[in-house]
Amino acid sequence: MNAVAQVIQFPSQIDRLGELKAMMADLQAEYDQIADSLRAQGAGTHEGRMFKAVVSEEALTTTFDAAAAKAIVSRPAARNISMTYELGRLTPAMYQQLRGHLRSIKALMDRGKRQRTGTLYLAISIACPVVRRRGAKAAATTKSARASRRTRTA
Repeated sequence: MNAVAQVIQFPSQIDRLGELKAMMADLQAEYDQIADSLRAQGAGTHEGRMFKAVVSEEALTTTFDAAAAKAIVSRPAARNISMTYELGRLTPAMYQQLRGHLRSIKALMDRGKRQRTGTLYLAISIACPVVRRRGAKAAATTKSARASRRTRTA
């Protein structure tokens, strides 16, 4: 494609991109309006001719990109996001201590559910045993080979 053709085509691509973005905004606004009216009707299944929508009591049906909305701040003085990933060996007593901390987080989040002020936060906590066996893949292969030999001889 020559330079003149690129100059002529490029503005039309920009215009089309803008048109598509405007159409997406209009569609999102219409979607949000209909979804809000369904939520106002309460929990249950709502049937259409081609689709059905299920509204639950405690569903997070609308999601948004918090980073794009500039809701997440990572500057140290104003940081509002925290994350940790830890892997450690715990005794039963240590696990019970960890479980107590997780319950404290739940209690704090439950208090936040009852108020209408503040910023909405998501807190995810999980603590579970991890099994790491050295040579697990080789053991599984050997075990399946033994099982297939038994099947052939039977």
